[in-house]
Amino acid sequence: MRSSSAFQAGESLVYGVQYSLAGINTDVASATISLEQQPCAGQNAYHAKIFAQTAKFFDVFFPIREDFQSWFTIDRTLPLKATRDTKEGKYYIANNLVFDYASSSIASNIKKKSGEKNITIPMSGPTFDLTTLLYYVRNIDFTRMQQGVTYTVSFLIDDDVYNLGIVWNGREVKKIKGIGNVNALKLTASSLTNVEFSGDPDTKWVLGIYLSDDDSRVILSFDAPISVGRVAGTLRSYSGLKTPLTAIAR
Repeated sequence: MRSSSAFQAGESLVYGVQYSLAGINTDVASATISLEQQPCAGQNAYHAKIFAQTAKFFDVFFPIREDFQSWFTIDRTLPLKATRDTKEGKYYIANNLVFDYASSSIASNIKKKSGEKNITIPMSGPTFDLTTLLYYVRNIDFTRMQQGVTYTVSFLIDDDVYNLGIVWNGREVKKIKGIGNVNALKLTASSLTNVEFSGDPDTKWVLGIYLSDDDSRVILSFDAPISVGRVAGTLRSYSGLKTPLTAIAR
């Protein structure tokens, strides 16, 4: 990890979102990722929020709401608590997680249309929920990371923990509409074993990320699986950055 954080409280990132559904691939939604400082479990913590929803026109055909929140430590980016409330068409899931480092476990409450359950998940080391993972990746020290080498972290999806391989794929110039050409770091985070996702037990969970190649490490674009396909987002606007976005090519 870097000696100083790439982000600060007050940062807000807005994305145009595409959902790949039944062959349709177009901007249908917007997403906001915001960060504030808020104590949690007696510790100094950040509270991160990801909220996405389809535009009114597309809401008629396939309404989507994604609400992810996470509280994580300021010093080490370790999750303390996380929530998820997802509606994708007829699919629904709500998940509340509490990370207990004293007992090395995660308490998970999961609600679906089929019912509700509470389980305790063993934690052998730091384990990341989706929201915290995004901020953890932004704080990676790329001066110590070798291109093409897989670095393993633990990642929690709903009620299962997986080994996730993070690979830095190199540098590119990424064209971002409305912002310009941006010098970028390309990363891939993928499950090292198959994950039963969208009813398919023979697939791997894969998250693609482009970060700005500067001190702010802003997420320029991303793509990830959802219950009905994949979701992709591209940065549209930003505010409250800790350091200027100097990666914009001149």
